[in-house]
Amino acid sequence: MEIFINEYSLTGQYYDKEGFETSLKNLVSIFSFLNQEIKNKDKQIFGDFQILINYEAIKNLKFIAAYNKSNLQLRQSFLNNVFQRSGAKNWTSDQVHLDEDSFFYLDIHDVSNTSIAEATERTLQNPNNNYLLVNFINSIFCVEDFRHPDIHECFLTPIVKNDSSESPIHLVCLDNKSALENWLKVKQVLKDVELKEFLKDTTRFQKTSHNWQGQSIYLELLTKRYWYLDNLHKNHFEVFDSTGKNHLGIADLEGNIDETKNEPSRSIEI
Repeated sequence: MEIFINEYSLTGQYYDKEGFETSLKNLVSIFSFLNQEIKNKDKQIFGDFQILINYEAIKNLKFIAAYNKSNLQLRQSFLNNVFQRSGAKNWTSDQVHLDEDSFFYLDIHDVSNTSIAEATERTLQNPNNNYLLVNFINSIFCVEDFRHPDIHECFLTPIVKNDSSESPIHLVCLDNKSALENWLKVKQVLKDVELKEFLKDTTRFQKTSHNWQGQSIYLELLTKRYWYLDNLHKNHFEVFDSTGKNHLGIADLEGNIDETKNEPSRSIEI
């Protein structure tokens, strides 16, 4: 998973300090969520504070000037969450696209030699990977005409490389935490996280000192059944009776047990 901070989504769309600070807070919430839920080994963030500084933030005011006028605590939180904790690095250190290639958004916005161009080229070369653009709010990219047909609150950014007659590459982009959650769920990145959180409901489960296949075993307080997250597929729970000797079946995230999937030969040691 490769996530690019889209510097080109800063085009002077804010008219005052408050609007700009709202945009910073929004990015903090996005990256705070990413840092908390997705391990660094599962993602790579591309972004560099120095790339942002010369883009226009507030009308007729560059990012660095607007940033320096912002609340100190917010500035520190922005740097910490968006760049430091996320392990963000400058995409130019691993640049894939050629400097001489041209990239256009809507035929009028030249996005050559930007994070958009780099994400586009990486998509062309490795279409099976997951690429995402994170935008500042109220940008020219998250617009009604380009809403993603399958992922709520996300958008598709059409980018044409070199020849306008070629079919565009559609990059997924978003500008809020809710959209990020939707994207991660569709990509099934959050499935394992959600399943583990399900078992952490202390009103329903109690973690035991036992493990099975590398996963902690949980006791369901009401039924005295034992649950653990399937270690191979990590998309369901294995459920056993109070002795651990009888496999009852597999359960989904809502706790529904499919008893047709029980295996009489399976048991766990409690």
